Amino acid sequence: MGESFVHLHVHTEIAAGDANARVRHLCRSAQLYDMPALAITDHGRLHGVPDFVAGAQKFGLKPIIGLEPYLAMDPQRLGRDGRHPGREEGRFGHLTLWAGDDTGLRNLHRLASRPHRTDGNLPITGWDVLADCAAGLIGSTGCADGEVHTHLRQGRYDAARDTAATLRDILGPGNLYVEIVHPQLLSAEVRDGLVRISRDLDLPLVATNDVHHVRTTDAADNDALLRMPGRARSHAPGQLSPGESHRALLSPARMRALFAELPQACDATLEIAERCTLTDPLPAVLPPPAPVPVGYTEHGRLARLVEQGLTGRYPRGVPPRARERAAAELRVIEQMGHTSHFLLVADQVATARDLGIVVGPGRGSNASSICCYALGITDLDPLEHGLIFERLLNTGTERFVGLAVDYDADRVEEVIDHVVARHGPDRVARPSRRAVYHAGAALREACRLIDCPDDLARRVRAAIPFRLPLTDLHNAAHHLYDEGEGLRRLLGLDDRVADILQLAGRLEGLTRGYVANDWVLLLSDGPMDETVPVFRDERGRVLTQYTAEVAERSCRRLEILPHRALATIGEVLHRLSEIGIRVRLDELSRAPTDRATYRLLNRGNTSGLYQFEQSYDAELLREIVPDGFGDLVAFVTLRRQSMLSRGALGAYARRKHGLEPIEYPHPELAELLPPILGETHGMLLYQEQVMRVIHALTGYDLVETDRLWRLLGARRFSKLDEEYMRFQASMIVRAHSLDAAEAAWEWLLATTQHTVTKAHMAPYAMISYWMAWLKAHYPSEFTVAVATTARREAATG
Repeated sequence: MGESFVHLHVHTEIAAGDANARVRHLCRSAQLYDMPALAITDHGRLHGVPDFVAGAQKFGLKPIIGLEPYLAMDPQRLGRDGRHPGREEGRFGHLTLWAGDDTGLRNLHRLASRPHRTDGNLPITGWDVLADCAAGLIGSTGCADGEVHTHLRQGRYDAARDTAATLRDILGPGNLYVEIVHPQLLSAEVRDGLVRISRDLDLPLVATNDVHHVRTTDAADNDALLRMPGRARSHAPGQLSPGESHRALLSPARMRALFAELPQACDATLEIAERCTLTDPLPAVLPPPAPVPVGYTEHGRLARLVEQGLTGRYPRGVPPRARERAAAELRVIEQMGHTSHFLLVADQVATARDLGIVVGPGRGSNASSICCYALGITDLDPLEHGLIFERLLNTGTERFVGLAVDYDADRVEEVIDHVVARHGPDRVARPSRRAVYHAGAALREACRLIDCPDDLARRVRAAIPFRLPLTDLHNAAHHLYDEGEGLRRLLGLDDRVADILQLAGRLEGLTRGYVANDWVLLLSDGPMDETVPVFRDERGRVLTQYTAEVAERSCRRLEILPHRALATIGEVLHRLSEIGIRVRLDELSRAPTDRATYRLLNRGNTSGLYQFEQSYDAELLREIVPDGFGDLVAFVTLRRQSMLSRGALGAYARRKHGLEPIEYPHPELAELLPPILGETHGMLLYQEQVMRVIHALTGYDLVETDRLWRLLGARRFSKLDEEYMRFQASMIVRAHSLDAAEAAWEWLLATTQHTVTKAHMAPYAMISYWMAWLKAHYPSEFTVAVATTARREAATG
């Protein structure tokens, strides 16, 4: 088979085990060695697969997806004391497995997800689980820590041969290889025993190097790695010692020289790589449908619920424009394939309301949808507030962030419990995200590992840059270069700092572990561990081993978010209900015009109110003198520091009170723009206004205006020159002058980057209005509720 070779036993740093091989460096090195493929076989977990697949494909390698599970040793082959001779830490061995086809990949997911017990922080797999998940897998007898090798080290050939025979029978004919590793890891007796088993059982040999780092010079870092807290000790004591340089990604020539007397073992690596024929290493399957009553399609059910909801929202009759808007939205929702998502979120919200849990008035761009308003997902009429559905979803882009919903923070777990019960605990998981060593953590860890004096460690910690990566510490062109001044100065004062920085630089970016995205749930169509691999965190919660971006290709995402202000509102409503008073928040949202509420705000009586709690808020409110909900939306927009620093709030107040003239970018636009900018007194504050301005000036449809405002906001000058020519031509066609087109373009280019989505701001303002209304009408109950929820939050941390 020539002189090539494929490394099939490779560990990466991503699994947070005992390897420090970075995926990009592994793949780049394999490419330089002209290898056709490369495998990933991290210990017990598949966290690193997505990054590995991306890296392998980038460098032109065939990605081989594998796993090295911890396999419980067969009790019938253990010593008399119930423990395997020579094993101090537990009764398990290693096994190397690769996904031969799509079935094998699903079974790797199951194997990585279903350990029958744990030994410390290691997931231990039972033989029964292996037998249940064997289809489609190709395997080997494992590395020097495998049960076969261990028996041979103890002089138990018969037990080693029996173990290999059992593995052969489980994996099926032709699917088991006898793995023979680097000569420095094996004694001559073990090596001879492996060759004998291969001959006696007619099993092919395969050569591996149990790769843990990329270059031989990286071996010293494993010493530090193994002493870092939280790292899984996956080997028996003494099996993985510091400085094992031979565990590098050696070249094909070097590997074939090491196994010169067994060339067939090297050839087998190419054979296995050829046999692994996954359709897609990261397959995307259809996400789960929403449950619907018999006789309904998903779309039919959604349309029915929207129609019922519109009737409830408009008791005096549904306006034609509301029904037209809903029909248009439903067409886009169905066309974009998001019908089930709307149904799932509607069910989740309806259940929360039935349980008396306070639900937010909207979050993100979902307030832009009249379907969401009809379904009860939001509490803001998008027609009344000028919100544009295309901000949430349109046929011109694949972008859809989903429908996040805020709930009373003290009762959000009840909503999560409902989702789990509704869909089944085996089909629900939280996505995980990788936590890495950033500059600060890497420096602190380096100080500990080097055991530097306390005074030096304190000085290093005090000089840690806040955001500057250590790799850019000496890069004067980096925009955060000044943050590293203290560390650079310390480097010149103490030679020991150079050693700390050198080690910290190698630790920076390594994986520390995996943590849950607490308030996101993923739903799968079938058992989750057959869709994506999962694991349990220290709290017993099920997490996907793949990050959300990958897992969501095959799962439905639900964002169920806790909101402290809603907890306060819920507490007030509960106290009022105990004395027979019922307050309907949806009725407050329908007509946010209560005079007592605005008088309270204008007096600056804002303590305890969401978004109005800062010391300067009372003064700013008195400056604006809000007298309608539009002023509250503008206020929560203008109180942001970026707006305050530009003096935008003062300009809004002066224009509102007639102390400053309203000017437009060109006289020709003085009649066209007021209907759009009147609510903000001629100021361009919202992205929805930008879209309407572009539409009015050019006639672009709302899908096109959504695309153009994004380019303007991002200031992508490489594309904007061409866009300007189209913009200019469209304005001229609509009887505007060239001067007006130039003035309008420059104005949009200068202001769009400072605009926000009104659909984001209006729900925040509505929560503030709810709280202000409750405080204005029930001050005692409100005050007690604020104190109660504050104590509850402090008690729960």
